[in-house]
Amino acid sequence: MQQIDRGSGQNDARRARGRPKGSTGKRRENAPETSTPAPSGYHKPEAAAARIGLTPGTLAKWRCAGTGPAYIRIGGRILYKEADLDAFRDACRVIPGASS
Repeated sequence: MQQIDRGSGQNDARRARGRPKGSTGKRRENAPETSTPAPSGYHKPEAAAARIGLTPGTLAKWRCAGTGPAYIRIGGRILYKEADLDAFRDACRVIPGASS
């Protein structure tokens, strides 16, 4: 089988240098921190997950599945109300021997 020479385009050179397609190669190490703290009484997903004993990944999966605690989406930002997290945790409580 004969190989076809496709030439060496810019993307080929970029991949040869170890950068993925679409990467500019610029480092983000010195980028300013753009994250703002959550308002009082609210938690970002990482803090919310820690508060109810889950991983952020599990919380994200539950959010996509339509389960888990209530959340607020403002633009692309996800916030969890502290009272909603506590109510969700309390609703998951199991009392052994109690009939449901």
